[in-house]
Amino acid sequence: MACTPYADIGSLHPDEVLYERGLSAVEQNRFDNAHLVFETLINTYPDSPYADRARTAMQDPRIANYCDGLDLGYVLGCESPSEPVLTN
Repeated sequence: MACTPYADIGSLHPDEVLYERGLSAVEQNRFDNAHLVFETLINTYPDSPYADRARTAMQDPRIANYCDGLDLGYVLGCESPSEPVLTN
């Protein structure tokens, strides 16, 4: 599913827009961006069906472990910038 052009986002729900942006980030191998967008979606619209999809996408280790190598990873929940977040 391709990302919706920005000109068309007015007809979409904000939760859908966030999900589409997250998918676009994944397609561009921007896993740090995808993580932040999906987290925003989940936290802002927790009951949305798109939040459920975002939770599923967050199971991808490339997205879940995005803190690895980030200078500010500790701000985002990592033990240190060089340690990835591990989830069960």
